[in-house]
Amino acid sequence: GRVYSFPSPTIIKNKEIDIMNYVLFTVKGKDYKLVLTTRTMVELEKRLNGRNPISILMDVADDKLPTITEMILILWCSMVKYNHGISLDDCYNIFDDYVAEGHAYTDFIEVMMKIFETSGLINTKNTEDSDPNAEMGV
Repeated sequence: GRVYSFPSPTIIKNKEIDIMNYVLFTVKGKDYKLVLTTRTMVELEKRLNGRNPISILMDVADDKLPTITEMILILWCSMVKYNHGISLDDCYNIFDDYVAEGHAYTDFIEVMMKIFETSGLINTKNTEDSDPNAEMGV
């Protein structure tokens, strides 16, 4: 597959137990904490008509881009835990602002990967010394 290089979102770690708790996603100067919980993963799967979210990343590995709908749903479901009251409509606006800041919609693929990694859907097998913000091959 192709190697995509995007500005990496920041993963915040709990230093005491070294667990990644959320991805910090900043748009228009506002920080959003992103993580998928089991409940929001099930909701995401339902809204994807039963499609496992991991299959989206498998498609990316095969050079198929996710739909805008899939990316917005992933953004919304990953915001639910730490951004109380966030609506799907809010996420449309946040994504529009993200693009207005100069990002391409394909830049969000890296954010999705970090969300999936942080949420335990994928394991990138980082060692203790590795940089969690290092560029990833897709």
